[in-house]
Amino acid sequence: MVNIAFSGKADRELTQRFARELAGDSGYLDTFQQNLRQQLTHLFADANMLIVQEIFEGFRRRDGELVLHLEVTRQGAITPGVLKLGPEATLKQEWDAWQSCKPAGLKHDIVLMDLQRHPAEGELTALVYSDAEQLIGVDETLPLETAMLKAVCYGEPHVTSISTLMFQLYMRLGTLLYRHSYEDDPQEWKEPLAADQLDRHLLQNLKRWEDPTGDGMKLRCGVTADLDHTSWNIHFRDPAYFMRSLLCHHSASQIVPAMLRGRAHGDLHGRNVLVGKVGHRVLWPAVYDYGDMGVNNLIAWDFVKLETEFKIRVIPEIFGEKDFTQAVVEFEYQLHEATRKARDTGNWPTLPDNASQIERLQWLLLQLRMYAGNHLSYRGRSHLWLKEYNFVLALYGLNSVRFSNLEPSQRKWAFVSSGCAAARFLPLRVGVGQISIPTYRDVVAQAHGWWKSKSTQVLEHSESVLKKGLEEHPYAIPLIDELALVLEKQGKDQEAHELLLMAKSNFEAASEETLCRFGKLHKNRAVKLIGTKPSTAAIPELEKAENYYRMAYEKSHGHYPRINQLAMKFLRAACLKQPGKDSESANLLKQVQQDAEHMMKTVEMWQYNHENDLLWITATHGEAYLLQQQWEASGAAYQKAVELTGGHSNIIKVMYDQAITLLNACYEMKITPTGLLSQPDQLFKYTSPEEKKSI
Repeated sequence: MVNIAFSGKADRELTQRFARELAGDSGYLDTFQQNLRQQLTHLFADANMLIVQEIFEGFRRRDGELVLHLEVTRQGAITPGVLKLGPEATLKQEWDAWQSCKPAGLKHDIVLMDLQRHPAEGELTALVYSDAEQLIGVDETLPLETAMLKAVCYGEPHVTSISTLMFQLYMRLGTLLYRHSYEDDPQEWKEPLAADQLDRHLLQNLKRWEDPTGDGMKLRCGVTADLDHTSWNIHFRDPAYFMRSLLCHHSASQIVPAMLRGRAHGDLHGRNVLVGKVGHRVLWPAVYDYGDMGVNNLIAWDFVKLETEFKIRVIPEIFGEKDFTQAVVEFEYQLHEATRKARDTGNWPTLPDNASQIERLQWLLLQLRMYAGNHLSYRGRSHLWLKEYNFVLALYGLNSVRFSNLEPSQRKWAFVSSGCAAARFLPLRVGVGQISIPTYRDVVAQAHGWWKSKSTQVLEHSESVLKKGLEEHPYAIPLIDELALVLEKQGKDQEAHELLLMAKSNFEAASEETLCRFGKLHKNRAVKLIGTKPSTAAIPELEKAENYYRMAYEKSHGHYPRINQLAMKFLRAACLKQPGKDSESANLLKQVQQDAEHMMKTVEMWQYNHENDLLWITATHGEAYLLQQQWEASGAAYQKAVELTGGHSNIIKVMYDQAITLLNACYEMKITPTGLLSQPDQLFKYTSPEEKKSI
C-alpha cells in the first residue's frame, strides 16, 4: 500500500486555502486529507511512497479544483509530478486542448510535461503531469516566478541563469507549438471586429472597468488624478476607453495590428513552469497546466502574460507608495525605449555590473522581449512584432480587474502598464491624416483657457463641452477639475463644490488640481466673510481652504498650492488680530514669514514646465515677498509679472484680487506696505511697450 505524507509547506497551504471552512468546522482539514489520501492511493496504486510537497494556486482559487506538486517513489526511484483534481468538464477541456496541440509521437519531452488522464477510459477524475525527470536530484524544485522574484530582488539565483532558462523554454515551445502559426491580418477580415477575436474576457473586463460604483472605476480615476499636470501623462492612454472605442470604431481593421495566431500554451505564467535550482543557477523548465492551450491562440499572449504577471508581483520590493503611478509610467517608458532601440539596432543590452534591483528587473524583461521578438518577427515581421506586442500588452492588462486576489498596487501596475502600452501602440500625438482614437485630454485641450473669458456665452459653451466630455470619460478627474473652474467663474460655487465632493466621495480620487479647486471655493467663501463682523467668522473656511492647499502641496510640492496655503494662514492671522488673540496672530504671522522665506530658497519648487510658468512663478515671487513684508522685492516681482501678461486683463485681475485681499489683511494687522504696493491700482495697471516709449 502506498505511504502518503504531506510536507509542512503543503499542510500550511491547505490550512490557508480552507481558512473559511475551518472557521466553521475545526475537523474539516482532517476529513479533507483523509478523502484526498483515498484518491491518491487509487491513482498511484503502483507507488511505494508519495509526498505532497506543495499546493499550486494559479491566479485564484477555484472551488472544486486542486493542483498538487508531488514526489512519487516507485521501486526506489523518485519522480516529481503534478496532479490536477477537479470537475470532469474542466479536466476534459484541458485533456482535449492538449490532444489538439500535442505533436504526434511526443513523449518524454524536455519542457512540456506529459499529460495522462485517470482513468484512461470513462469519467475523468484526475489529470497527471508526469515525466519531469529533468528535475530529479536538484537542490530545490520551485516555480519559475519564485526564481525570478528572488533573482531580481536578491540577486540569487543568478538572473543570467533565468534568461538562459527562458531561452530553453521558448525555444522548445517555438519548435513544438509556435511554428504552427499564421498571420491574422485585419485587412483581410470579412466581418467587423468582435471582442472574442481579441480576448474572450474582453467584454466582461470592460464592463467591470466601466462600472461607476466599482473598484475599477475608482482606480481609473486615481490614475488620471496621479498623472494630471505631470510630464508623464502623454505616455499613458486609458486602456479601457481605448479598447471600448476600438470595438466601436468604423476603421477598427485599420487600427488592430496583424498578429500571429496558432498553437500556443495560452496561459503561460511563472506559476505553471517548474524549474530546478542547482547552486546559484536555475535549470530545466517543466511546463504544465494546458487548460487554455489551443490551435488559434495569440502567440504573443505567452510572452505578455508572463511579463505582466511577473511585473506586478515584484513591485512591493522595488517601488514605494510615493509617486507610485509616475514611477511605474517612467519605468514602462524607459523599458519601451530600451526595447525599441534594441529592436532597431539588433544590440540587446548586457546586464550592468553590480546591477540594482530595477536594473535586474529591466534587463530580465528585455531578455523576455528579445525572445518574443525572435518568435514574432519571422517571415519578414522584424519591424512589426513590437507594435503587436504593445497591443497585446494593452489588451492583457485589462484582465487584472477580474482577479480579486490581487493587491491594489498590483492591479494598478497592470492597468498602468496596459495604458502605457496603449499609448505606445497608438500615440496620443498622431500625425496629420492618421487614424486616431480621442482621449479625455482632447476635451481638456478644447476647453482649456475658456475660463479666462468674460463672455457668458463662451463660459456656458465651455460648461456644455466639459459636461458632454464627462459623459464620455467619467473616469477623467482633470475634466471634473476643469468643469469646477468654469462653474466657479460663472458664480456657480455651490454646483462646483458639489461636483468636487461627488468625485471625492464616489471615486476616492483627488488630484492636486481637485484639492486646489476645493481650496479656492473655501477661500472664496472666507473672503466674503472677512468683510463682515466678527472677522473670526471666516476662520473655519480659511482653515478648510488651508487644509486642502496643504494636501495639494503634499501631492505635488508645487508653488501654487504652497503659496495659497501660506496666504490662508496669513489671512487667519489677520482675523485673529483682536484683543485676547494678539499672541496667536503674531505666532501665525511669524510662521508664514519663515515658511515663505524657506519657499523662496527651495529651488526644486520653481520648475519651468509649462508655457505660462514664468508668468505665474514671477507673480508667486511677488506674493511670497509680500507675505515676508519685503515690499520693494514684492513690488518689483509683481510689476514684472504684469508685463509678462501682455495686457491680459483677466490674468492681471487674478493677481490683483489676491494681492488686494492680502494687503487689506496687512492694514487689519496695522502693517503698512510701502513702495509700489502702497498704490496697487497703479502697480497692476498694464502699460504696453509702445506707451512706455512715449512716456
